[in-house]
Amino acid sequence: MDRARLVLVSIVVVAVGLMAGVWNGRAPLQTDARTGIGVPAVGAENDISSTWFCAGGSASLDPAPHHQIFITNTGSRSVETRVTAFGAEGKVGSQEIKVEANAIVSLDLDVLFSASGLAAMVEAPRGGVVATSWIISSDVADAAPCQREASASWYFPSQTSLIGATAQLVLFNPFSSDAGVDVTSAVADGVRSPTEWTGVVVPAGTVKVLDLAAQIQRRDQFAVTVRVRSGRAFAQSVQSFAQVKIAEVGPFSGLRLTAPVAQPRESWDFAGGFKDSGASESLVVFNPNTTAAVVRVQVTPYGGTDMAPEPFEMRVPARRYSVLDLSKEGRVPDVGFHSISIESEPGEAVVVQRTIRLTAAPATGDAATVSRASLGDGVGADTGVSGSAKDWILDGILTGASNDPMAFIRNPGDKRVKVDVSTRGDDGKPALVLRNQEIAPGDGVAVRLSVGSVATAATRTYRVDASGPVVVESLRTFESVPDFSLSSAFPLGPGE
Repeated sequence: MDRARLVLVSIVVVAVGLMAGVWNGRAPLQTDARTGIGVPAVGAENDISSTWFCAGGSASLDPAPHHQIFITNTGSRSVETRVTAFGAEGKVGSQEIKVEANAIVSLDLDVLFSASGLAAMVEAPRGGVVATSWIISSDVADAAPCQREASASWYFPSQTSLIGATAQLVLFNPFSSDAGVDVTSAVADGVRSPTEWTGVVVPAGTVKVLDLAAQIQRRDQFAVTVRVRSGRAFAQSVQSFAQVKIAEVGPFSGLRLTAPVAQPRESWDFAGGFKDSGASESLVVFNPNTTAAVVRVQVTPYGGTDMAPEPFEMRVPARRYSVLDLSKEGRVPDVGFHSISIESEPGEAVVVQRTIRLTAAPATGDAATVSRASLGDGVGADTGVSGSAKDWILDGILTGASNDPMAFIRNPGDKRVKVDVSTRGDDGKPALVLRNQEIAPGDGVAVRLSVGSVATAATRTYRVDASGPVVVESLRTFESVPDFSLSSAFPLGPGE
């Protein structure tokens, strides 16, 4: 991607219809940020405010990436948002950004504030506003939801410090008082607490970046815990890969921009996943507790709920992690998509991260069957969800002939559900991508988003409406880089 094209993509403002007409005028459900789902939720339009924190842009990469923020207004009225940028030395500046009703705005922080390495706080005077981060350069790209609430702890189950990989922890304190944090790492043979990670001070209104690989060297896997001892701070993991080889996985490149998990839970869901000769998929289960945890992992092929393989059982030692490489498991099909659900014993809450690495394009399949994106390189990771909701938002989805975004929708319940997926077409009118799609209990569907009247290049927002609780994930592609991202959608309801 050349510089001119990057800037053009970065500053374009694309109006995208979310609800009008297609969604029968339904407003977002009343909710608050703590859904119990494990990911940020979209507040109702009549909420008194909505604030989002986007930390990852401060990581140091070569070549230097741009930090783009997508702000979506799901409400029926335009809203004036304030975007405030922060760097290592403090506040850089603020800009008022108007977002029209049912529209999305793309902002390149590097261009908007004439600086690089920035984190941002997005403030709106009412609810119904969503914010997502993109980190994109000529070589790598990824996307992740911005955060809504501070936490006393942040967990990152999967980090890598092999040759060719960078592992950075971004600590963001947009508040008026200093924050102090402690960082620890779980490795295969114990727990590490380097003195450089103890009592780290993040001054008020600044961003601090820790190079994790400087202390935990040449590890293909380690987990990180951030504990906030005073004040408030946000954390995000940024990892880049340049022809990195892990175990039996071929060399791969890409970027992992990972939002943290604030709270261990006893159940986690991934709506979609896949593996084949050019795609490897693995799970890391991290147990931050002082006693061992027993975890069961159920992989269910789409359309194969009656023939799902036996669950995998994992024993995860206290304050350690265990890895399940699904690519090596013959009972997980190499064709098609599947969902993944993780359950631990009562009182044994854990944290999970799933990673997919691409090393080759997929083999040609049945033209009538939805297949994965044609990318042959890239890496994506997400931490799943721990609940379900009827309505979801997928924002900052890049469509067009050179991109192949997808939505994965899983029905975790015991009753059939019907699902609509909608956006606004190239003509500006409401458009249904999927209508009344029935999903059987325990089953899932993969929906190609860049089709029909929304097939041209644009940055769009989609809404998923279901008759019952579902789980929704997105797969974005950045084919010109090339790279891709995996992330949960934003729930519009309080969860189930």
